[in-house]
Amino acid sequence: MFARRKRKITSVFEVDINEEGDLIPWSYWIGPEELRLNVPVKLLVMQGGFDYGDEHPFVAALSKGRPALEAFYKSYQPQTIAEYYGFVGDKRLGHDLPPWELPWYARNKRLPPPGESGLGPEHGVSFYGPATPQKIDLEMTRLQRAAASIEKRGFKPDQYDDIRGYVLGSGSKARFFVRGGKHRTAVIYHLGYTHIPVAFRQNFPRLVSLDQAGEWPLVSSKQMDESFARDIFGRYLSS
Repeated sequence: MFARRKRKITSVFEVDINEEGDLIPWSYWIGPEELRLNVPVKLLVMQGGFDYGDEHPFVAALSKGRPALEAFYKSYQPQTIAEYYGFVGDKRLGHDLPPWELPWYARNKRLPPPGESGLGPEHGVSFYGPATPQKIDLEMTRLQRAAASIEKRGFKPDQYDDIRGYVLGSGSKARFFVRGGKHRTAVIYHLGYTHIPVAFRQNFPRLVSLDQAGEWPLVSSKQMDESFARDIFGRYLSS
């Protein structure tokens, strides 16, 4: 049996994104080059629908220090996916799923995010609370190290890898969901960049379309009401 060769990226093809609708057609790109999109910061989102503005928890931590991040993890402790997205009291099918779930993901095992950097999952996740002091230390360290590096050397994805994710789209509305590099994205915004270069993440879809909500795994498996899944998706496009 022959081993499959890993495709070698020979060059990068860069595209400037001006309007949100421009994200959608580029999700169909094919070619030998690595596609890199220079996306306005206002079109980037983190899990939970957090846009990268001054109120983003990581941006606030960079500008105001550790107390801002502590306050976020203390005040934002959803127990269910309904609470996470602000649908308090909503009883539609799927309302009691865990906050980390996403209706458009297909997985072999639906497990919570694992721990990282030597910390177990009991210390919390990065995008909602509660979080232990050790977890907060880790998040602050990651932000501060990224800030020091980018301030000194600039943001160089060819050397340190791209910020990666995928597109969420509905009609002419779209956002880029940051799935890898959320700390660097916050730092880049904090340092005054108006556009951020991103690339699609391997082993993830390039485009999640609202038009296909009925086929999303949690919906098609009858674990979530389609209207509820659509409303969760809407939280990302309204940021």
